Amino acid sequence: MEVTIETMAGKVFTVEVWYMSSVTAMKMAVETKEGFPVESQRFFFKDRELHDDMDVAQCSVVDGSRVWLVLPENGYFRSGRAANVRLRVVVTGAAPQLGRLGVTLHVSSACTIRRLKELVEERTYGALPAARLALLVGNNVEMRDDKAVAVYALPWPERVDVTAVLAAAS
Repeated sequence: MEVTIETMAGKVFTVEVWYMSSVTAMKMAVETKEGFPVESQRFFFKDRELHDDMDVAQCSVVDGSRVWLVLPENGYFRSGRAANVRLRVVVTGAAPQLGRLGVTLHVSSACTIRRLKELVEERTYGALPAARLALLVGNNVEMRDDKAVAVYALPWPERVDVTAVLAAAS
């Protein structure tokens, strides 16, 4: 079966693997095709990290699936398995009635930013709609909805402050 691999830098390619292949075998196929060393690869699929001891079928990867590949040379992750990270989301912006609101969440490093915004909306009982949130980390780098938390090289498992800007209603 063919699996589409996409790197955080936007490179897209396909590899062929058997349905019962291990994740390690898929990493070896990527190394053969693209030259990325097996030990430097981390795969994410459906908001979770795929570990070497799993097989592709256990991960629900099927023909045509798109798997995210995170590589250390892009500075996107620290060594170790997917960890839980404690994020404190501090809200500022066009909601003066809310003041400076903080929400603490514990999420997997494989959690997407879109899901993180939904969790903020749930924790604030809809006061902070996900569709109006922009999440910023570090030097005001906006976190993209389709990326995993791991992409932003946050210092696991320490608490990380993320700034949420609430856009004005249109």
